[in-house]
Amino acid sequence: TDEQVSNIHKPGGALAGMQRARDEGLVRFLGFTTEGVNGQASQLLQTDAFDVIQLCYNLIHQHPYDPSRQAGLMFDAADRGLGIITMRSLTSGTFQRWLRMLDPGFEERVDLHRALLSFVLANPLVSVALVGMRTPAEAEANVAASLDDTYRLDPDVLHERYVDQGR
Repeated sequence: TDEQVSNIHKPGGALAGMQRARDEGLVRFLGFTTEGVNGQASQLLQTDAFDVIQLCYNLIHQHPYDPSRQAGLMFDAADRGLGIITMRSLTSGTFQRWLRMLDPGFEERVDLHRALLSFVLANPLVSVALVGMRTPAEAEANVAASLDDTYRLDPDVLHERYVDQGR
């Protein structure tokens, strides 16, 4: 809410505490997390007080990134030089559950884990993609997906397609 943003900025508020921790060498970078695209996140960006933003971005939640108009919170953050961390990069299992209901055998034909992570990593504005890991097999799958270019779109192709052509 706007009140929460005001509280962050007030003298002695959260931002002042974060800046003090940085000045004392306790932390190196300042950041914030947002669940959605809203005016409050934009207000925080406009302060130029932060180094990084963490936001929800994946195949289902693409709203922070609209390359056709070069609009959205990710573009705003990149324009201000912030690092961009994605959370729920693998849709927190939501997309996988939907597909299992529609096609129970899809996992035998598609490495969806790899495809979902590659989708996020293909975005040239993404600095870090957070992924959950509950088992060693999931950790190994994350590493393999991050190293595999099979599904990844070339950032130069994306740039040419959306930036050079003014889309």
